Amino acid sequence: MFLETFRNSGNLRAACEYASVARQTVDAAIKRDKEFAALYEQAENDAVDLLTAEAWNRAQNGSDRLLEFLLKSLRKEVYADKAPE
Repeated sequence: MFLETFRNSGNLRAACEYASVARQTVDAAIKRDKEFAALYEQAENDAVDLLTAEAWNRAQNGSDRLLEFLLKSLRKEVYADKAPE
């Protein structure tokens, strides 16, 4: 229940509350249980993928700032701010 909520929200606090588990319990489980740590990392990656998809959608549908941010992060060599010489 915790991992699924975290995967879909990306919100650790909300996932802990929904699953009725303390954040310290999650932190301890990540440190001592490699399998749980891997599942947690995958859930976090899935949450980031959801955010990325939403950012792409917003960038394509009206947010120049998000579009700029995505381009700078994905094509640093072309779009990143150049340091003054």
